Amino acid sequence: MTSYYVTHGTADFLSKYYIQHRREGLFYLHGQHETMLLDNTGSKKSPFVGGTTYDIISTYGQLNIHDSVDSYIFSLSSEDELFLQELVRRIVSNTPEGLTYLAFGKRHHQTPFSLILGWENSQARVAFKKADYYHKLEKLLYDTPAGQLDYGITTNYNVSNPEIPHEKI
Repeated sequence: MTSYYVTHGTADFLSKYYIQHRREGLFYLHGQHETMLLDNTGSKKSPFVGGTTYDIISTYGQLNIHDSVDSYIFSLSSEDELFLQELVRRIVSNTPEGLTYLAFGKRHHQTPFSLILGWENSQARVAFKKADYYHKLEKLLYDTPAGQLDYGITTNYNVSNPEIPHEKI
């Protein structure tokens, strides 16, 4: 796999898309305020009109239905890019308990970076947020160069099947 693709939209539209195009590696992620589709099927071309392509820098594991997901978007200085890449390497080499999936990539031919972390359960997510890794990620999220528009975004999702009703988050 050389790229992964994401798109955002209404829950209604994305659930219909997911149901019509369901395949291994396509994930429907829903949060309190937004919905996202993640395609990590390894296709060479984005399946989404208006979606975003991220060139993969690092991946780990496999995303599963019912995982919790944290999605981070970073716009960084070149110095901070190296720091983030090293931090992600450390996360992969010292895998936190309960981490099921990691996808780290850079928007095709430009910044920002995307980091998607899949968690087995909410306890694993909470434990990670107490770790040194998380505090360093958070610092990078919010200490972004002035004037950058697409920065410091973090969103929490749950992976689900839109055909099966889910509890409210």
